[in-house]
Amino acid sequence: MSTIRTRYRLRRSARLVEHGGNAVLTAPRSLLDCRHLSPAQLDLIRRLATSEVPGDDPAEVAVIQPLDRALWLTTSVYEQDTPLFRSDPVTSASEFRRVAERDGSGVVAGAATTFSRFVTVTPSAEGFVVESPLSTHRVVITDARAWSALFALAAGTDAAADGVTRVLSAELARLGLLQPAGGPETTELGRRQWSRCDLLLHTRSRRGRHENPSGGTLWARGSFEPPPAVPSPLPGAEIPLRVPAAPPDAPLFEVLDTRVSVRRHGTRPITVDQLGEFLYRCARVETRVDGDGRTRPWRPYPSGGGTYELELYVNASDVDGLERGLYRYAGDRHALETVSRDAALVRRLAADAQLSASSTGEPAPQVVILLAARFGRVMWKYESIGYAVVLKDVGVLFSTMYQVATALGLAPCALGTGNSDLFSLARGVPYHEETTVGEFLLGSRPD
Repeated sequence: MSTIRTRYRLRRSARLVEHGGNAVLTAPRSLLDCRHLSPAQLDLIRRLATSEVPGDDPAEVAVIQPLDRALWLTTSVYEQDTPLFRSDPVTSASEFRRVAERDGSGVVAGAATTFSRFVTVTPSAEGFVVESPLSTHRVVITDARAWSALFALAAGTDAAADGVTRVLSAELARLGLLQPAGGPETTELGRRQWSRCDLLLHTRSRRGRHENPSGGTLWARGSFEPPPAVPSPLPGAEIPLRVPAAPPDAPLFEVLDTRVSVRRHGTRPITVDQLGEFLYRCARVETRVDGDGRTRPWRPYPSGGGTYELELYVNASDVDGLERGLYRYAGDRHALETVSRDAALVRRLAADAQLSASSTGEPAPQVVILLAARFGRVMWKYESIGYAVVLKDVGVLFSTMYQVATALGLAPCALGTGNSDLFSLARGVPYHEETTVGEFLLGSRPD
């Protein structure tokens, strides 16, 4: 009969630091003073820092269990001498542990379970990684028998079918990766309201539930350079726009109070000069010099780290003085660059916007402004939070566009989604380099 054993070791990101008679455990966001430990207990910590410890000795278990609960240890499960899987803490942040303990998984020993719908299983160099934004640990499957057990559990096989399946099931349930059938994920509003992708994006772009490098780390320096602050001109025809004179006399708080989404446009089309002033007030590009003498681009709205990754494309269906087509706004030159004059493409982009606005069957919107992100401008600088920064920039620009449109007496409406693949085909650039992250309707006010 095979023997399944558990071994413990200090987590990979943790270190034991000893100096002047003091001993401290350190991790990226945690610190544990070990001065209160006895010589035998401190010796156990030293062993955990350099090798795996079985944890068979009751005296050692009394030290191991609190360390494990506090997310300091990696737990490995072996059959004989073959490693099956291990549980790695995803962070040492104590706040996450306390929240996870408070919220709980609700798993009851012996109860029927199913995989949490927030679980992802991804391949790695060691095998498969099972994790969830609600779990303090990820489980790394390293042996083919444990892989089979994982897939058997996913298929609903009895967890007691064999020893490996039983032990893996118990560990996944302990860590909240398995949930009771009909448990909190289906009964609690707090969990029901989240999709897996939304919750994963939220947790991975915030501190606390991972230890990935995060923020303006310039992680890609030396690997690739960001796209230029202002993209190169397109080869098609360029249409210069008139630079507006004095800005409209519209008090800020009056604009904020009267701002409203307008999905229907008037019978009189917006003019090219109105469109030009709107673009100028929202997204023109100027060159400014920082206090330290650095030259950088500036636009009327703030952008994360001054990256200004968003480009405005104008899908013009009905603009007085402008031929129907898809254009890119060249904010540095205050001009429209022609992307396409394909009438069918313009209609498809307008129809997709109408679908998002729930206004199919109505006349096409006069203008759909497509916000496209040149992702390299942000991803080159920011790690973990790059896409979250892009979405925040979209929100900031949406707000600016609402205020400007209201001040100019135009009809604005931000949309919740759009077809990024349709834009990618129209623009002819790789999807992962530049595509749409927001859409905005613009036109004249209803009569």
